[in-house]
Amino acid sequence: MGQTMTSRRANDPEGTGLLWTLVGAVSFLALGLAIAAFFYPTGSASGPGVATMKGGPKRVSVKLTEFAIKPSTIDVAPGTTLTLVVTNSGAMAHDLKINGTTGTKLLQPGQNEVVEVGVIDADATAWCTVAGHRAAGMSMRIHVTGQTPTASAAASTTMAGMDASAGSGSAADAVIDFSATPGKGWKAFDPTLAPAPGGTEHKVTFHATEKVIE
Repeated sequence: MGQTMTSRRANDPEGTGLLWTLVGAVSFLALGLAIAAFFYPTGSASGPGVATMKGGPKRVSVKLTEFAIKPSTIDVAPGTTLTLVVTNSGAMAHDLKINGTTGTKLLQPGQNEVVEVGVIDADATAWCTVAGHRAAGMSMRIHVTGQTPTASAAASTTMAGMDASAGSGSAADAVIDFSATPGKGWKAFDPTLAPAPGGTEHKVTFHATEKVIE
């Protein structure tokens, strides 16, 4: 009985067909993996093996006004060698410092200066270091594409809006274009303070010296 069953299994065409089916499936899987490796080599998809595209030299013109920096954002590819051509187009003295340190000298109205920033691999912020100018809106963001803005860069770019909106309800309420031309019929308000009626007018002269003190 046992010999008869063994003989029937050895000559069973269904068992042979199942074996060839498994061989065909394995061969098809191997072929699919080979095709995928050809069209999608290691490092072509996102992940640790990605080859990042490096940027070349980039030259950007920057204008300083009261109280804004144009453009307000510069997008660069990782590894870009950045050069800024900074021009003071305002009516006051301004400067531009990358992260508050490296940048231009104090530029008088109409002056310009070329700043070789160097290779940019991470987000940075530039602003005018004249007291109060950064808070008034003179801040510029340098963003490396493909990266999420760092907390410090995001905070610095919103600092001006937050300071300007204090007491106004929102940053949009405090947006003022100080370089705009007044409309027709506009007259400057006379700031001269008239003496109080019936009072005694005293004329006092104050002398001040601007210097660095501790």
